[in-house]
Amino acid sequence: MGRSAGVNLTKAVIEGLEPRESLYRLADAQTRGLEIQVTRGGVRSWVLRYRIQGHQKTYTLGRWPELTVAQARKRAIELQAGIASDNDPGAMRKAERKAVTVAELVKHFKKQHLSLLKPSSR
Repeated sequence: MGRSAGVNLTKAVIEGLEPRESLYRLADAQTRGLEIQVTRGGVRSWVLRYRIQGHQKTYTLGRWPELTVAQARKRAIELQAGIASDNDPGAMRKAERKAVTVAELVKHFKKQHLSLLKPSSR
């Protein structure tokens, strides 16, 4: 017996979700992989569960109510289109976090280039 198809998530359904002893998720019946996650503290977040290259992954879309049901569904469908082309949104997020910051670029510029200039030009 497989997983249930989920629940038609609406604002009223989400507002009625109560925290439990541990984190739990409720799947959306309309959008494959979209789930609302409820923490022990009552924080509700949208997550997308997907499989890429044989590995099950979870990608957090954002918190509810900042991200509405319609917005979460739209974002999940957009991400699924990329996942179908083997674009892993979680890997892209990690790569963005590892990217060089402006502060690091400035530090590098000062070290590499300013030392070559005359003091009056610096």
